[in-house]
Order: sequence, then structure tokens, then C-alpha cells
Amino acid sequence: MTMATPPGVSVLVVDDDPDHRFLAQRRLQTAGFDVRVARESRAFAPEERRLAVALASYAGIALGNLRRLELERSLVAELQHMLDLRRDLMASVSHELRTPLTCVSGFAETLRAHWLALSDEERLMFVDKICHHSSELGDLVERLLDFSQVEAGRLSAGISCVDLRSEIESTVTALGPLVAGRALEIDVVPTLVMADSVLLRRTLTNLLSNAVKYSEPGTPIVVRGSAEGGVARVEVADEGTGLTAEEAERAFDPFWRASRVATHSLRGTGLGLALVKEYVRVMGGDVSVDSVPGHGSTFLFTLPLPEALPV
Repeated sequence: MTMATPPGVSVLVVDDDPDHRFLAQRRLQTAGFDVRVARESRAFAPEERRLAVALASYAGIALGNLRRLELERSLVAELQHMLDLRRDLMASVSHELRTPLTCVSGFAETLRAHWLALSDEERLMFVDKICHHSSELGDLVERLLDFSQVEAGRLSAGISCVDLRSEIESTVTALGPLVAGRALEIDVVPTLVMADSVLLRRTLTNLLSNAVKYSEPGTPIVVRGSAEGGVARVEVADEGTGLTAEEAERAFDPFWRASRVATHSLRGTGLGLALVKEYVRVMGGDVSVDSVPGHGSTFLFTLPLPEALPV
């Protein structure tokens, strides 16, 4: 960009270093200024001071505009990210709601229309189906409510001292129908941890549900628990489809699902692992995954031990 030289204004270059003088002279001449070189130091003339102040002012304005442009770009990127999240949420939720709602409605309509013609066993089967899909709806709503708390920064934990093995066994018992027929091994050292009992069970539920969903029937699922380095370590391992290194890096992103999984008939919102990360975070722990495609995944999270907390 070429700058027009103000009428009647010359630029005086004062510098004891000849190389500096030469570079300054060339740059100013390129910009269109009339340049005079002084080899001896002297005070700046009033018009030279005014010119320097004007140039500094223009430079300040340019820097301010640049900062505002960078801020606007950052805000636009953040807004676009929020819009993408909302779009993904609507698409995922509408799909996930449709299936259980359709099933509940269908089974209920069948019961009402053919009640007298159905046997007691058939009626019980339909009622069980309605209960199952109603439970699915409840789980989905619970996840959405938790995610809204995460987005608003209001997810909190009521930390207390809990028995890790007891919490794991209670979670597995509550998941009875889901894990029925699976070779589920619990290898947990009796350990007291500082955690929120509700969030801990939700964490385990999400990890065990994923292990069941993404592994073949008959393959083992192992839950391990130990105390090491001032923290409790809990692992949920399966021998399922596994994740690539790139997929493992995104496993805890909201609404993300591996493309080879999403293209199959496996349902899911992509919220489970994102919530696991937040549940563990507010309880003071960390979560990670170690996975090999075709050989399964091991999800690990940590929790503080009672003696590890500051007094």
C-alpha cells in the first residue's frame, strides 16, 4: 500500500548506525516520503513531532480495528458452534424420541384394541414392552436435563464418602435386563471414595451400556477397581468394535459418534460419554479411553480417596 506524502513535509532520519539509516531511508522513500538523512543527533522539529504523533495514532487505530476483527471472528465461530450443537441436538433427540414413543403407542393401542383376544401372557409381554420403552424415554430425558445443566455450567456434585464396590454392584443389579446373559466380571478392591453416589451410578450406567451396545453377545465385560497414587481407578473393559486413535480423541465430544457405528442400526444420542466426562470432572476425577479397533475398549476414570482430600 502506498502512502501519500503530506504537502511540504519531509522526514528526517537520525541514527548513528549507517545500516539503520539506510533501511529507514529506503522504507520511507518507498512509502512516498521526502527523506533527509542527518548523521548527527538533534531534537525533532515541531512538525516532525506532529507527524510522528499522527502516524502513531493511525497505527493505534489500525491495531484496534484488528483486535475488533479478531474478536468478531471468535464470536462468529462460537455462535456457529452453538448453532451446530443445537442442530445436532434436535436431529439426535427427534430420532431417539421417535422410536420408543412409537413402540409405547403401538403396544398400548394393540392392548386396547385386542384386550379380550389376548392371553394373559401376551398382555404381560405388551406391558413389559411398554415399561421397557418408557424407561428408555426416562433415561433420554434425564440425559438431556443433565446436558442442559452442563451447558449452563450448573452441574454440581454432592460429595460424600461412598463404598466403591457397593455402588458398582448396585448399578449392575439395576441394569439387570441390559446385562442379562453377558459374562460380566467385577474385580474391585473394597475401597472408599469421595464421590456423588447418583453421578457415580450414572457414570457406571453409561459406560456399561456402551460396553453392551458395542460388543457382541457372549463376549466378556470387566469392571475393575483399585486404589493407586492417591486416587481410585475404575475401568470398564469390553471386547467390542474398539476405536481408532482419532476416534478416541473425540469420544467424549457431545453428539459425536464413530462414523462406522452411526451408519449401522445402533441407536444413540452421542451424549453418554460427554456426560461421563462431566460427571467425573465435577467429582474431582479424570476420564480417558484406551482402545484398539476390533479388540475392544477400556474406559478409565479416577476418583479422589478420602485421605487425598485437602484438610
